[in-house]
Amino acid sequence: MKSLWNATLQFLDKYSILVSALVIYSYFLLTSIDLMGSASTKRTFFDFVLQFDSLILMWIIAFVVVKLQRYRILSSEQEQNQKMVQVELERQRAKLKLLDEVTLLFQESINKPIAVVSTTTQNLRTKFNEDPETRSWVDHIDFALARVRSTVNDIKTYETQKIVGESQLLTSAESLQR
Repeated sequence: MKSLWNATLQFLDKYSILVSALVIYSYFLLTSIDLMGSASTKRTFFDFVLQFDSLILMWIIAFVVVKLQRYRILSSEQEQNQKMVQVELERQRAKLKLLDEVTLLFQESINKPIAVVSTTTQNLRTKFNEDPETRSWVDHIDFALARVRSTVNDIKTYETQKIVGESQLLTSAESLQR
């Protein structure tokens, strides 16, 4: 029974204009037969307007029904688009959270050895302050450590900007659909 009802609703949604026209012209036929049945009575123009005024009302109702169906279809499509955008935003948030965790683990695993190397270079700098060759090597090590730290921060910044950029594209696409 429910499948028959759903099939009927789908048919009415798909062919609503045809169904409305069929109902309206059936009514028009019935009123015309009634008008022909009482043909012996003299009728004025106003009588004809009164006879067919409900026909005009039915056309207006059919127009409103079709517009309501289009509105309902558009609103359901908009709901689906909003759900898709929401799912995509949740996916982006999860991706950003995962990226933060991976970057944090990466920084922790690199920062501990870097801290040991940095401390060692500071000790070497104070111990061999007067030896220019040792100071030069220590400066190279410090420069390399700064580059490693900078690279780790750049990776996190790049991935964050990439995700934010994708989210902005989604937001602009959503606003264009409205």
